[in-house]
Amino acid sequence: MALPPFDGTGWITGMPGLPGAPVVMHVITADAAHVHWDGTAWAAGDGAALDEDTLSGWTKAELTEFAAAHEPPIEIPSGATKAQIIALILAAIQADPNEEN
Repeated sequence: MALPPFDGTGWITGMPGLPGAPVVMHVITADAAHVHWDGTAWAAGDGAALDEDTLSGWTKAELTEFAAAHEPPIEIPSGATKAQIIALILAAIQADPNEEN
């Protein structure tokens, strides 16, 4: 997911991404503070990690969109079930040493 736009003085409210997506983004700032996007604004702390329960609330289209936007993109085979997509996303995130869980 991309960061919200910065207007030179602060982050602009509203973040592009999945509609109604739960907290998934963690950032460590230059002063070592941990912050996360809570869906409407940046907040202190790491926020919630992605897990199977969180992802099961997303639609198949939202899961596919998240996988495509992940860096690097998570390849989803044509015809994959929702459960298979969730498993692929979780495996990719757990395999990424830079991803915070």
